Amino acid sequence: MIKPCKIREILKKTPNSAFTQWVNSKRLSDFARLMKILPYNTAASCHNFTSRAGLVVPAELLKRLELSQLIDSSMPTPGSNRGYRHSAIFNTFMLMFHEGAGCIDDVRHLRSEPALMKLLGFGTIPCATTLGGWLHRVGDSRQMISVLEQVNRAVMKATLGDRKCVTLDIDASAIRSKKKDAKWTYKKHRGYMPMFGHIAETGQVAAAELREGNVPPGAENVEFFRRCRAALPEGVGVTRFRADAASYQAGIINDCRAHGIRFAIRAKMDSAVKKTVLDIKDEDWNAVVNADGAVLEGEYLARTLHVMEDVPEAFCLVVQKKWVRDKLPADAGMPDGTEQLKMVFKNEGLHQVDVQSAVSGRYIYRAIATDLDLDRFSDGEIVWWYNQRGDSSENRLKEIRSDFSAAHLPCGEFKANVAYLLLSSIAFNLLALMRMKLPQEWYGVRAISFRHRLYAMAGQVVRHARQWTLKVSAAKLPVLEQSLWAIRRCSLS
Repeated sequence: MIKPCKIREILKKTPNSAFTQWVNSKRLSDFARLMKILPYNTAASCHNFTSRAGLVVPAELLKRLELSQLIDSSMPTPGSNRGYRHSAIFNTFMLMFHEGAGCIDDVRHLRSEPALMKLLGFGTIPCATTLGGWLHRVGDSRQMISVLEQVNRAVMKATLGDRKCVTLDIDASAIRSKKKDAKWTYKKHRGYMPMFGHIAETGQVAAAELREGNVPPGAENVEFFRRCRAALPEGVGVTRFRADAASYQAGIINDCRAHGIRFAIRAKMDSAVKKTVLDIKDEDWNAVVNADGAVLEGEYLARTLHVMEDVPEAFCLVVQKKWVRDKLPADAGMPDGTEQLKMVFKNEGLHQVDVQSAVSGRYIYRAIATDLDLDRFSDGEIVWWYNQRGDSSENRLKEIRSDFSAAHLPCGEFKANVAYLLLSSIAFNLLALMRMKLPQEWYGVRAISFRHRLYAMAGQVVRHARQWTLKVSAAKLPVLEQSLWAIRRCSLS
């Protein structure tokens, strides 16, 4: 029903109409009668309707994976018999993320669905204050963080199945924040600089580490690389590794070779690499051919050996050479803000553009350090494979930030935000598992499409003869039943 004050505002726009004059002659209490001019009526219902019937799918997935048992058996029991079990709060966060919550206060959307929560067996949903307090307790406890890491490992195990070898991509992602304690990032805004390690085959997050904004992306990358490998399920190992120039470090290359991991890392254009690039002869450059077999004008590839300080053996550099038509900015494959460097093209020498690019004459140079099987892969195939990290890592980072609220850290305490980021990663990994297990049309679908096509499904919750029933429209029922049938086949084994 439209409030009288709203009707008054509308009528002010047509002060001279006969309709307005008639309304003004009536008492304020009679404005409700105006609703009779509509071709329909509105009324309350005593039935239990829900607009989120599709949330039964991720809820059933949580049950099939037996994550509640893992959490409650490993975390401390509540000090009061009135307290929520840790699994209840964890499940609330998972449903919140999948439902599309942008902040902790959005838990009210789930609290407004008591009938649906009873159907799922979740009981009473905690309030926002309870969730925030739980984040602070988890962040202060290394034991509880370790339990959440075990949960993430269980989700990855269910997704990987019998797969024993994976490709690891690591990358940093800048998060803007207006928090008082947020530090300045190298992108000239305050925020945080978390590191993520992704499994390329599934898109899942193997490990996530929240860092202050003033921590450079290359700091302690060797330790994070090892942490990602340790976070994988038992029996699963990393056989290939890709990363940007922040991971062009002797420690990572040595660690890869010590464990038989093939790598492709964007090389930093330091003085040693620039000298190696300048030594490439003109006849060693090969034209780049696209997937259709057409030669790309002004683009060339070459390979050469390079020796890095503190690395015992040489590795291969696949060098990319691209002709720049006018000036350097983004159309040349350069990052935003390159024009601010005010580079001047010169005819001789190789001049620095950024940490991973250099320019000579009208050509821009970039290089990939790799030890892939050079007899098996051509230069173009190596570049193509390296560029696939744009989808398996960088695009997944966008999903975590935009679709799972990782870009909006809710707490003022850093450790509590560490727990929140880990929960966000687990929720994303559950979505990746659903993509793998649900029918083919769901593969590659983003969370926002899941919410529109599956989660935001109108339904009626009925309790009859000691049996819960979820009624949905006949058009939506096949989608819901197919999804639930696929989820029933998921397990940790």
